[in-house]
Amino acid sequence: MRYPGAVRIELRYGRDSVSLAVPDERVAGVHALPGELDGPRGPVDLGAALEALREAEWGRAARGGAVALLLSDGTRTEPRAAVLPALREVLRDAASVRAFLCTGTHDPALPENVSLARRVEEAFAGAPFAFELVVHDARGAAFEDVGATSRGTPVRVNARALACDAVLAVSDMKPHYFAGYSNPGKCCVPGLAALETVRANHALALDPGSVALQHPWHPDPARRANPLAEDLVEAFELAVGDRPHAALCLVSGGRPGARRVLWAGAGETAAVAGRGMEAVDAVAGREVEPARFLVVSAGGHPLDESLYTSQRALELSRAALLPGGEVLFLSECANGIGPAGSRASFFDRLAAPLDEVLAGFGGEYVLYSHKAYKFATYLRAAAAVHVTSSLPDAELRRVHLRPAPDPQAVVDGWLRAADPGDRVAFVLDGSKLALRARA
Repeated sequence: MRYPGAVRIELRYGRDSVSLAVPDERVAGVHALPGELDGPRGPVDLGAALEALREAEWGRAARGGAVALLLSDGTRTEPRAAVLPALREVLRDAASVRAFLCTGTHDPALPENVSLARRVEEAFAGAPFAFELVVHDARGAAFEDVGATSRGTPVRVNARALACDAVLAVSDMKPHYFAGYSNPGKCCVPGLAALETVRANHALALDPGSVALQHPWHPDPARRANPLAEDLVEAFELAVGDRPHAALCLVSGGRPGARRVLWAGAGETAAVAGRGMEAVDAVAGREVEPARFLVVSAGGHPLDESLYTSQRALELSRAALLPGGEVLFLSECANGIGPAGSRASFFDRLAAPLDEVLAGFGGEYVLYSHKAYKFATYLRAAAAVHVTSSLPDAELRRVHLRPAPDPQAVVDGWLRAADPGDRVAFVLDGSKLALRARA
């Protein structure tokens, strides 16, 4: 449909994009990270952020020692071209570096992980220290018990990560819809944990206090309560023990192939993560006016590699939707539903009538089932969720979603049915923004 005075809005979808036209007066808002709409920003010096570590306690432990380097897996969007050379330089005096792709419960054989492993090995080839890369496997690694949290989570982590003198975690920070924030502590749990550890911790996702933008490391005491995040912090402390540990924390944005660092800091893990949370609040927190119609992009590949991964974008943007409104969700899902083992407890469980899905959460928590619970509550609040995806139409319908092979047709239908005051809101970076309804 042609609209006089229309604007075109580009939203990422897989490795490509979708362009949608809508009359300018019908746009409720376009929500994106800085740099998406206002042009490029100056570079952040990662070397300067990291160099201070070399003179701190962590640097003294790393000099001539064995370092465990914890990296996020291929489903994350760190600007690797900037990060990997800076890490190689700051680690130059180590005797050995064992790098881990912290996959959590994700499949270590995902194409994204295979590609990233190759890239990491190439970046560290010829380094002045012994180098080894380990791709974590939550189902097949050797694990070591390091204790239990006060909430009873048994903490079992990859044994190969414990044979080190110092730990350096790298975290591309963003809002997380039940852990508060993606942060360096998550590199251990779930990043390097056994399935039973993740299962016990993620059961706390059903607690109404486990929400975005709340974490015990936050500098603001009023922002620290989050049961699941508190459990994760205890698990992290058990995993690192008395070894010196530090983190490089980033906040990044930009299109695939042109990721850039918007903020960076390095230092003792909890302290630098706290500063990173303040940076996330400033960069990724938004107050919005809810709209009747909402278009959400998960952010393109790899953030929309599966329905399991991309769902977070719906959760983080739900405040932008009026009760009973409709959503158009752009998520390619090139890797299908999600991690191995997730179909039964996530997808198949969600296929039941929504009342049954929600009523079934009175018993023992099953790994991945929190996704079904969150999705069911979302679907109950919306009139319809239309999905543009590579998933088969029958699969989408089975879990109460409406296939949308022509996303523009969905927007056109909305506008034909709209009341005069109805507007369409757009979210370009759904996996990295945390939207709050304006008071």
